Amino acid sequence: MSEDKKAAEAQVDREREQLRQISEAERAKGCRMEIFDPRATEWPAGDGTDMVVNFSIGYRGALTKQEAKRIAGIWRKSTERYPNAAFTLSMMGYDNDPRELYEFPEVTRYVRRWARYTGMDNLAVADRWIGPSSVGFKVLVKLGMPGLNGFSFLAGCGVFGKDFQQAARRHLKPTIKQ
Repeated sequence: MSEDKKAAEAQVDREREQLRQISEAERAKGCRMEIFDPRATEWPAGDGTDMVVNFSIGYRGALTKQEAKRIAGIWRKSTERYPNAAFTLSMMGYDNDPRELYEFPEVTRYVRRWARYTGMDNLAVADRWIGPSSVGFKVLVKLGMPGLNGFSFLAGCGVFGKDFQQAARRHLKPTIKQ
């Protein structure tokens, strides 16, 4: 089934707006939350201390090898610039679809590609940025937003191999008939 590009773009735009609103609400509570959009031309100041960065690694309708490489470059630049930030990962354009992201073969393929291009397919590297040992994890706990969503998301997409994929999916029920 081919994607309707205009519908995918419209959904991505809606989700960007929702994230912007969440970011504003978190700022009002004193949390420095940044939404990273690869189209951004200005970067916030600082080294990321006490900053939560929602990083969109991909967009529905644009899950190509070239896009994975492009976004991977932005990820590397972001993590170099903000070594003390709390990074969270997201995929845009899927919020209104009842299926889990791991149920989309094009998503899992894209995520594995992106992870390879960023080095996030290495457990130690992934843990450094989004795992329980990360600076970001401690910031998220302090803000009352704990979780291993990014780590589990990568594992569920098969980034760390079949054993981790099965463990990440063990308690999830597919939303589509297998």
